[in-house]
Amino acid sequence: MVGIKLAAFGVVVAAFAGTAGAADTSGKVGFLDSNEGTCIAREYDAAHMKAHPKQKVTGIALTYAPAAEEDKAAGTISALLVVTLKDSKTKLFADAYCKAGKGTDVDCIIDEDGGSFTLTKSAEGPVLNNTNRIMVMPNLDTYEAMLEARVTIDPKDDQASFLLSSTKSELCKGAD
Repeated sequence: MVGIKLAAFGVVVAAFAGTAGAADTSGKVGFLDSNEGTCIAREYDAAHMKAHPKQKVTGIALTYAPAAEEDKAAGTISALLVVTLKDSKTKLFADAYCKAGKGTDVDCIIDEDGGSFTLTKSAEGPVLNNTNRIMVMPNLDTYEAMLEARVTIDPKDDQASFLLSSTKSELCKGAD
C-alpha cells in the first residue's frame, strides 16, 4: 500500500513539475510579442512640456529585437530604453530585462540596479510607469565615464507615467 501511495505521489509531483515550470512558448510577455521586434516611443511637443514644467523627459522609447530562444524559453525580453532630456539632444540608455507581470502588464528591471518600470496596456496606448526610479547613461568611451554621467529619473515631478505609441521615432534607432 505504501508503495502505491509513493508511486501515485511521484506521478502527481512529476505532472506538477511539468506544468508549473513550463515556459510560455507563444512568445507573449504580458501584452508584448517577443517574436517580433518593436519600438514604442513618445517625443513630447512644446505644448506638452509647457503644461508639465517639472517634467525633464522630452523623449522616451523602449525597443527590442525578436527574443533569442533562451529568452523566449525563460519568458523574458531584453530591451533598450532610450531617453532624451530637456536642454539636451544626447540620447541616454538603459538595458532592461522584462517579464510578464500581473494580468497583461510587463515588469522590467534596469541593469546595474538602475530601477524598474512596468508597462501597462491602455486604450490610448502602452503606458510606461516609473515604479521607483529609472537610471540612464550616455554611450561614452569608458564605463567609468558612463557611470559618472548617469542620470536618475525620479517618478515625482511629472515623471511617473509616460504614454507611448508605436509611432516611429528617431529614438527608435537606439544607439545608432
